[in-house]
Amino acid sequence: MGKKNATIFYVIIFLVAAIGLGMSCALQRNTLVEWWKPAALCLVPGCLLGVALGRVFVLKSPSGSQPANYLAGVAVAFSLTLGGFYSLNFYKSRPDTAAVVEAVVAKKYTEERTRGGGGRRHHGTREKYTAYCVRIEVDGGWKKDFDVKAGEYVKIRTGRKFNLDVEEGLFGFPVIKDMKLPLNKSKK
Repeated sequence: MGKKNATIFYVIIFLVAAIGLGMSCALQRNTLVEWWKPAALCLVPGCLLGVALGRVFVLKSPSGSQPANYLAGVAVAFSLTLGGFYSLNFYKSRPDTAAVVEAVVAKKYTEERTRGGGGRRHHGTREKYTAYCVRIEVDGGWKKDFDVKAGEYVKIRTGRKFNLDVEEGLFGFPVIKDMKLPLNKSKK
């Protein structure tokens, strides 16, 4: 395989892995489970698929470095397995198990975060910003943190109760189908 074709192959594989990780990060927000449990469940199948994918990488790689190709195969397969796990759990949830669960706003807090900084050849300034966060607690003992907009953060009060529409996912992990945070009405 030529160098140009190998580069295109690796870019496509990297994009597919990024999509898998992006799906898992986005859907983890609406799944009532700690992140490490699905990651642990997906580790074994990801490693097994990664070894097989690593063999393909060895054939396609111009360098032929086996350890690097096997590690790349495991990383790609794990991200795809994790993304598939969260997607199937969320989108194939069972509507017959739909329930309304009471939740409470346990805490409001802000975090100072950093973004920016440029890339390989561009060294921009890193910009600090404030993230507005809310922690909710559900009846079953689950705690979940969410980022909210500044306008919503001002209207949310701790201790307020509200309802979550929850369904059981395909793999048994509950998923939040609808959540409306309790916002105070602005007085005019």
